[in-house]
Amino acid sequence: MESYEAAQAIFPTISRPLQKYLRATRQQPRHTVDSILEHLSACLSFDMSPRAFLERYLVSTPVLQVRRGPPPPLEEMIGLLPVL
Repeated sequence: MESYEAAQAIFPTISRPLQKYLRATRQQPRHTVDSILEHLSACLSFDMSPRAFLERYLVSTPVLQVRRGPPPPLEEMIGLLPVL
């Protein structure tokens, strides 16, 4: 069995939890079903671990962050605005 065929056989099992995670982390627009299948196929062909497959989708920063404490100084906020 070719790696792409194996990826197509495995994909239905992992697609729902992966899509749910991508939606929750707001990454879904960046990853199409085809790109996920290609990545899974590559991971299978090189006998990579499940962790290696997931590395692409794991985010290290929080999706939403609640700021606690006083707001930043206005000078900091103005520095973030684009100059026209």
